[in-house]
Order: sequence, then structure tokens, then C-alpha cells
Amino acid sequence: MSITKEQIETRKSELDKDFQMVKQQIEDSEIKIISMKNNLNALAGAMQQCDMFLKTIEEKDAPMP
Repeated sequence: MSITKEQIETRKSELDKDFQMVKQQIEDSEIKIISMKNNLNALAGAMQQCDMFLKTIEEKDAPMP
């Protein structure tokens, strides 16, 4: 059994399609990771803000010397 040129071209076309699909998935994942990192930074900032508010409340409620 021999392989024809058409079979090789068909296989190459299928591989190219798979290649492009995986490439797009990687690009989509990279965009999602950037978004997730941005969300993580926003959450960290919100936590810092809460810490600042808690510190302000504690200082306000502390007895005067």
C-alpha cells in the first residue's frame, strides 16, 4: 500500500487546521490569564482598603492617652 500525494495534502490540511485551533486556544487563554491577574490585583487593592479602614476605626476607638 502506498501513500498518495492527495492523502499527504489532506493530512497536512487537517494538521494545519488543528494547529490553528490550538494556537487560537493559547491566545484566548493568555487573554483570560491577563484578565484574571487584573482581577487579582483589584481584589488585593480592595483588601488593602479594608485594612486601612479597620486601622482608622481602631485608632478612632483607642483611648486617649
